Amino acid sequence: MIFGGLNPGQYAEKKIFQKGESKASYEIECAFELWQEIAEIFGKNATVLKKDKENITVKINTIPSVIHSWVMTHINQCEIIGPKSFRDKIQNEIMDAYRKYCM
Repeated sequence: MIFGGLNPGQYAEKKIFQKGESKASYEIECAFELWQEIAEIFGKNATVLKKDKENITVKINTIPSVIHSWVMTHINQCEIIGPKSFRDKIQNEIMDAYRKYCM
């Protein structure tokens, strides 16, 4: 439904669910066993690029805060392929945590 040029579904997705963030594309390789969870969380925004018995490579179109949270939750089961800036950000956070807890 559209009310006076405002689509409530689009408004809710952009302003509430996306928190004003813009979607971007991320490529991640992870354990195949995570595929069901990826499908549940990202739905049609996840595309399988490659799979074998152990790993799956997916392209996910989502907002930074959502993919960041998901990756950090599964940090030992996935690897960020791209974009490099996102990979670097996660790498820096891991190194900071390492210095805080392991040195």
